Amino acid sequence: MDTLTRANLRARVRRLLATGVLPLRSSDQKLFGGHGVGQACACCGGMISPSEVLYEIECLEGSQTWLMHLRCLEAWEIESRTAVPAGPSAQLCRPIPMARADAND
Repeated sequence: MDTLTRANLRARVRRLLATGVLPLRSSDQKLFGGHGVGQACACCGGMISPSEVLYEIECLEGSQTWLMHLRCLEAWEIESRTAVPAGPSAQLCRPIPMARADAND
C-alpha cells in the first residue's frame, strides 16, 4: 500500500470526491472483498498485493467499479459522509458512456 499518512490519504480522497473521480458512498452500491493481484487502488494509487484484501465497490447497475485497500475504503467512507461536492461531480455512481448501435442496423 502507498505510504500516505492518514491525514494525507483523507485529503487525497476529499480531492477525488470533489472532482468526481470517486463517487460518494451510497446504498445503490455493492461491496465485495477478495485478495488483490496487483490492481491499483482508486484512492491511494498504490498496488493491492495478493497478501492484501481488496475491496470492490460496484454500482447496482454494474456500470463501474472502484478497487480499494481496507484503509482507503475506510477513508472513502468517512469522507463520503462529510463531502459536499459541487456540480455534476456530485453523482453517486457515474455510468461509463456506452457506444450506441446505429439505428439503421
